[in-house]
Amino acid sequence: MSTTAPIPTERSTGGAARARPQRRPGRGARDRKGTPGSGRQRRDGLERLRVLLAGTMGAILAGYTMMVPLAAVLTASGGEGVSPDGALATAVPLWLAAQQIPLVLDGRQLGVLPLLPTIAVFTVVTIASGWSVRRLGGRVRHDAGAVVASQAGAAAVVAVLGGALLPQDMAVTAPWASMVGAGLVAGSAAGVGVLRACGLPETWRERLQGWPAAGLAGARAGAAGLVLSGALVLLAGLLGHAPEVARSFATLAPGAGAGLGVALLAVAYLPNALLGGMAWALGPGVDVGAARNGPFGAVDGAMPPFPLFAAFPTAPVSVGAVLVLLLPLGAGVAAGVVCSRSLGPVADRTDRLAAAGVAAAVTAAGAGLGAAIAGGRLADGPYDPVTLSGWLVFLAALLLVGLPAVAVCMGLDRSATGAGRARGVAEARRTARADAGRPGSPRAGTGRSAAARAAAARAAGRAASAEHSDEPVARRPGTRRPAGDDEGRDGGEDGGDDRRAGSRTPSGRGTASRDARARTADGPSRRSGPATPEAEHDEPPRTVADLVARRERESAAPHPDED
Repeated sequence: MSTTAPIPTERSTGGAARARPQRRPGRGARDRKGTPGSGRQRRDGLERLRVLLAGTMGAILAGYTMMVPLAAVLTASGGEGVSPDGALATAVPLWLAAQQIPLVLDGRQLGVLPLLPTIAVFTVVTIASGWSVRRLGGRVRHDAGAVVASQAGAAAVVAVLGGALLPQDMAVTAPWASMVGAGLVAGSAAGVGVLRACGLPETWRERLQGWPAAGLAGARAGAAGLVLSGALVLLAGLLGHAPEVARSFATLAPGAGAGLGVALLAVAYLPNALLGGMAWALGPGVDVGAARNGPFGAVDGAMPPFPLFAAFPTAPVSVGAVLVLLLPLGAGVAAGVVCSRSLGPVADRTDRLAAAGVAAAVTAAGAGLGAAIAGGRLADGPYDPVTLSGWLVFLAALLLVGLPAVAVCMGLDRSATGAGRARGVAEARRTARADAGRPGSPRAGTGRSAAARAAAARAAGRAASAEHSDEPVARRPGTRRPAGDDEGRDGGEDGGDDRRAGSRTPSGRGTASRDARARTADGPSRRSGPATPEAEHDEPPRTVADLVARRERESAAPHPDED
């Protein structure tokens, strides 16, 4: 007997289709057709790469282009002819100097590098990094790292290549110095640009709330005060030694072209001189070779024939020069005031002390770092080295800025606490009066005195006993029955029926709940005054009917203030 296979029905085939998992395309199919969105991902990756390359190479080319005119002017001031190739070649060591990379000229080290070109390159990298991160989407966690790494890496690579392309009479002290110096400058500038464009991450903002943010605000004020102190000291030195400055200028630059070159160099070294003035105002001073200059004394020695060096005194300073320490003390006072205002009058002493400490520490760290960068080697002669002791500047700034900042912040804490308490008490009183005068407020009517409230309660009780003498009076167990309560006792059965009827009525339940809520709202105003003998016997009702009767008596009783 032959058997035939059953013909699959639609239901069976549908079940089989549902039972079988869907087949995924094979590896060959994926290779031929590509995964979904792979083309878009490649386009996004190429776009990101294009933006990063544009930002990094644009920053390097812009910084290098800025050095070409300066190189041409310096070359012309030396009496030599200027050519495009010569200007481009001279701009390479200038760009390396702008990256704070020490150079060797004719076998002599030059470590005192101008800070103004560094500030210019820093600004260019900051702008380029901000543009790049905005084009990438402005996400700190996803885009900031790529921008900072690309800027730092590109600057380090170009610095190493630039050091290899220097002429024979020039060289860098070490290739690693070129890579590290350029990478640090470009990476720091890129970090600043990214934070300016994207802002701080949310977690950072939450952690910096309170005294850390107040401390950073105070640090900005303290740093501005120290910079102003250095500028005032430098200006006073230039004005006080104007003949020496003019004499050194004429010695170095007898002609117009040389004068222009010396003027450009003086402007490029102006931030270094400002940091020297800040170190002089803080106390450590400036050491040039064997010469020492400071407010506590000066040691005579050979000084370079440069206009900015002529501003520092070489003769013994007067005793009144110690008063220059008032300038950093004023910076500390400003930092303390800013910290106190940022915290507000409600901050406690711990937060104020922490904010002032952060402001002093950050300000001192910035001052010490700037002093360390401003100095360096100056050939191998009597002027070597130019020293601004970073550690001494840090300690002096920590002391002269931190002490007044802490004192002012804590002193303002005492005055602000008293003023804040007085303002808080006055505000509470105004709020209480406003709530008492508002009709719908729960505190309405609390402005009356306790005697007025007690008189109102007694009047309500007398009116209730006169009008509703047949109602039972609820009393506390163990207390005497008031006079005239016999009628209520005789009619207790009827009253009980009424109470039972009232408790079974739905409207009674609604009235009782509304009256209970009203009594709860009026409760604080009744309990605010001292207890009276009449109020002690005024016990709360025990049934719904008693509660309804009491509310009727209270609504019918005349208010004593209306008489």
